[in-house]
This record gives sequence, structure tokens and C-alpha cells, in this order.
Amino acid sequence: MEKQNQGKMLKKFWLTLLFWLIGIFILHLISRLFQIKISAVDMLISNLIVIGLILLINWLYTKEKIYFKWFGMRRIGWLWLFMPVYIVAINVMFKTIPSETSLRISLDPMFWLFYTLSTSSIPVVTFFGVLLPAMLHEWKTENVVTKSVVACSALYSVFQIFLLNDLYGGVLETIYQLVAAFSLGLVCALLYLRSVNIIVPLFFSFIEAFFAVILTHIAPLFGSGIVNILFFILFAFLVIKVILKPSAIQQIQNDFEVK
Repeated sequence: MEKQNQGKMLKKFWLTLLFWLIGIFILHLISRLFQIKISAVDMLISNLIVIGLILLINWLYTKEKIYFKWFGMRRIGWLWLFMPVYIVAINVMFKTIPSETSLRISLDPMFWLFYTLSTSSIPVVTFFGVLLPAMLHEWKTENVVTKSVVACSALYSVFQIFLLNDLYGGVLETIYQLVAAFSLGLVCALLYLRSVNIIVPLFFSFIEAFFAVILTHIAPLFGSGIVNILFFILFAFLVIKVILKPSAIQQIQNDFEVK
């Protein structure tokens, strides 16, 4: 009986994962097809609709609680250092020059404000607010916290690069972007798990997206170097090793009631 229950929960986990990926992909295609994101008002309306759908589907199907607790800054620990390191590194390594695109965006602050809010809030709520806890609760496997964090961060990076960025650039550029986005996803996932407050990763993602709009929402010049890729692989490795210690994992399991 126990094995049957575990099998059902595992099946629900994979169905939840497949459901979210297909749903996000369809929403993205619809927005591209009808060019929803063409003005500040359209951006705001479309973002509210997407967030509303995510929360509605979670309420009806995945039924995961989104936490808004706060245990203080000490709980986050080393993540306070990793956050500025990531932002500085991504903007230093992703060297850019001013362009007409950045000038146009800067002249329409409401547009890039809603753009920044959407690129930060929608993926964070989807992958870390809903899907990550679903993995923790339904994926019956050893080291479920580490595996769930890595899996959600990987899915987040694929969503950011293949869907939002339309896979621009060559193979090396795409690998660089995937690894960099994976590192960002790791920090966001762990910020949520350690703080137990979705506002914390949302705020960090917003700050990162804000700098991306101001500094790198333009044609990339040197964002594909092997050194850059190796740096973010090392960064991701350090984040996992430093943050996911046995005591931290136990605390996460207690906070999110992982059995």
C-alpha cells in the first residue's frame, strides 16, 4: 500500500511538472503571436493575467502554500554575499554598449518597470513558489531538497533562455546564458527555502532584472567566453556546497514539512 501511494505521488509530481512546462510554453506562444507586450498598459494587463492564472491553477490543482514568513537575516547567511557577487559578475562578464533599444526603454520607464516585474515575478512564483515545494512534497527520493533545488533551477534557466530570450546567439552563447541563469535560479530557490518568504527571491530577482534592463537589455558583445561559463559553474557549485549543509537541509525540511 505504501509503495502504491508513493507511486501515485511520484506520478502526480511528474504530471505537475509537465503541466507547468506546457502551460508556460503555450502562454509564451500566445503572447508572441498576438504581440501582447507592446505597451506599458498591455504589459501590466498580461502580467496580471499570467500571475492570476498561476495562482488559480495552484489553488485548484497543485495546492502548494506560498510562504510569507520571516526568520531574520541570519537564516539567509552566505546568500547575502552570493547575491551581489552574482549581480556584479553577470554585468561585468556580459559586457555591453548603449544602443537604440536601451535608449527607447529608458524613455518609457513604465514599460521597463512592468517588464522587469514580469521577468522577475512570473518565473519565481512559478518555479520556486509552486513547483519547488511540489517537488519537495511529492518527489519521494533521497536528498530530495538538493535534487529539487537543482531541478527547479535547471528548468528555470531553460525557461528564461529558450522561451524569454528566443535562443538568440550561437551555441556557446546559449550555454553561457543557461549556466548563468541556472546560477541565478539556485540563489532564488535557496533564498526562498532559507527565508521561507517568497518576497525575498522576488526582490532579488527584481534587482537582477532591473540591472539587466538598464545595463544588458541591449546587444551582447562578449557574453560567451569559456572563462565566463567556468566561473558560473564554480559559482553554482559553491552556492550548493556552502548553503546546503545538513543542518540547513534539516531546517528546510522542517519549515516546508517535508516527510
